[in-house]
Amino acid sequence: MESILSILQSRKKQHPLKPHPVPGLLGGMGPESTLDFYRRIFEISVSRGARRDQDHLQVLISILPQTPDRTQAILEQGESPLPYLMESASRLELAGADFLVVICNTAHYYLDDLRQRCNLPILSFEEETLDYLKSRYSTVKRIGLLATRGTYQAGIYRRYLEPEGYQVLIPEPEVDKLMEAIYGPSGIKSVGLTSESQRIIEQVVQASIQQGAELLLLACTEISLALRGHQWPVPVVDTVDVAAHRVVEIALTAWSESGSQHSV
Repeated sequence: MESILSILQSRKKQHPLKPHPVPGLLGGMGPESTLDFYRRIFEISVSRGARRDQDHLQVLISILPQTPDRTQAILEQGESPLPYLMESASRLELAGADFLVVICNTAHYYLDDLRQRCNLPILSFEEETLDYLKSRYSTVKRIGLLATRGTYQAGIYRRYLEPEGYQVLIPEPEVDKLMEAIYGPSGIKSVGLTSESQRIIEQVVQASIQQGAELLLLACTEISLALRGHQWPVPVVDTVDVAAHRVVEIALTAWSESGSQHSV
């Protein structure tokens, strides 16, 4: 598959008001996670030298919170989110985006279908995370995957990691607790991050470490919100952070003369 960088380099546009390729974020799954992703782009840009408004990236965001729940669609044959993802992608393309990012791990179940129907290249959390793990944690083999049950059921991340020799650990029977912390009446999607939902997620992290995880992979935007900045006795790789860094890197380098290296 042709890389996003090579596609963007071949489509370089000369426009005084568009100095770099513009990322388009397919958001609203949920809304707070979309805001968090943009904040990470902002913070990464500052870490790379942005000091004025004009130094920051142009970003287009489509927030479509009516997108059907991805886990429900996968587990219970609920309404497919694909038409909503296609609508967000179309809006962003019309608005001038050059490449797209789906701000939801579980929605990557539909990524191949979305790519077939979309004219713009789409960044994959799975592909970028695998590249990052291979470049930074080549000796790690047992990965504790923290995600929604939809992600587990669909094999998201496992379909990339297991063929490369990684053992993916799922923290059963703690997954029900994890789902409650995300989807329950007091869960993150219902009322935002609370001390109770954070406590539950931290318990699941401990269970994953006790299973023998050598590295924790945060593969849900709500889990990422709950655990951001925490320290654990094993390395933590946040798929949201990997993707946000990659978005900034692509935007800053695709139309420049320099090459591209992961810089998380």
